[in-house]
Amino acid sequence: MTYPQVNLHIDGAWVKGAGGKSEPVLNPATGDSIGDVPHADKADLDRALAAAEKGFKAWRKVSAYDRYKLMRKAADIFRSRIDEIAAVLTLEQGKPLAEAKGEAMAGADVIDWFAEEARRAYGRVIPARGEGIYQIVVKEPVGPVAAFTPWNFPINQAVRKISAAVATGCSVIIKGPEETPASCALLVKAFYFSRLCPDDKLRRRFWGKNPDVLRQVYAELARASLPIPGRHLAASSAPPAGAAWASASLTTPRASAPMSGSSAG
Repeated sequence: MTYPQVNLHIDGAWVKGAGGKSEPVLNPATGDSIGDVPHADKADLDRALAAAEKGFKAWRKVSAYDRYKLMRKAADIFRSRIDEIAAVLTLEQGKPLAEAKGEAMAGADVIDWFAEEARRAYGRVIPARGEGIYQIVVKEPVGPVAAFTPWNFPINQAVRKISAAVATGCSVIIKGPEETPASCALLVKAFYFSRLCPDDKLRRRFWGKNPDVLRQVYAELARASLPIPGRHLAASSAPPAGAAWASASLTTPRASAPMSGSSAG
């Protein structure tokens, strides 16, 4: 099969990196180059941050039921392209085709699961201390989310972060793995073709060298307290991310980092 062209998805459009830099994607079985992936530089990230802020303002107003419908449509689209996605995943990541297909199928199921959960983001009524007092907890979107995903399960890890954020009304900047970018991009395209992305209501997708991108996202989001009211960072199993995370400023957004494996950093 022909390896698909990988681009950045920023502000509703598929584009090359502003700096014109790229790196080869290698077939792990042969070591041969099968394609290339563009690098996102600071200008790309600035655009992605602005688009994520704009998308968040629109997407947070979409009802949970409408988010559910669009996510279920994205899951159906992704499921309909399983054979293509699995072949790409095997080509760039190296796992057997049956395992690749299983990961892709599970990814569609994850979108469905979070779509259903979007309709069940219940709040709480807390017993009050006095008559006429009402204490109510209402769950609201936290804001744009920056997510970093590893090469070993490029669909499995990305789909969980994207789906959780989108289901709760957040926009997402997803930094996919440069070793296995195409399968992650195909996941983004499923949302794109569901009509969730084109109106700036989902997220902006980019690649780059992980430590540099991570520091930049931390710096930009940490100082953006006014234009971006709520922020969240999520990373998993990305070895360079650990060191960059430790060296980043402590005055940063809330973060979750399930760094599994001995090489998590």
